[in-house]
Amino acid sequence: QAGGLKNILSRTLAGEKVEGFNFNFTAADIEQAKKDVAEGGYWSAEKTSERLVEVAKAISGGDVKQKEALTAAIKEGFKQAEELWGGKLPQISQDTYRLTMEKLDKWAKGE
Repeated sequence: QAGGLKNILSRTLAGEKVEGFNFNFTAADIEQAKKDVAEGGYWSAEKTSERLVEVAKAISGGDVKQKEALTAAIKEGFKQAEELWGGKLPQISQDTYRLTMEKLDKWAKGE
């Protein structure tokens, strides 16, 4: 993985050419990304965790007895993402994970 996606992104943002990757970030792209990850943005931890929980509920058919299996699957997904990333995930990802687990716990408790 050549250091993972984190390494590839860092090298690309530094202006280095990375074989197999052709990123062309414009100032507008960067501004939009900042809005998207900010509080209330589509990719914010809050909004992303909401979508993860909604998918989990849909997959389970709304059966809270499936919560442990759903939690295990999400944990595994984050673990794989961290391996692909090449180290500890960014804070926004950690926040998304925490919020997702909190929301699943509340769902299981009927809150």
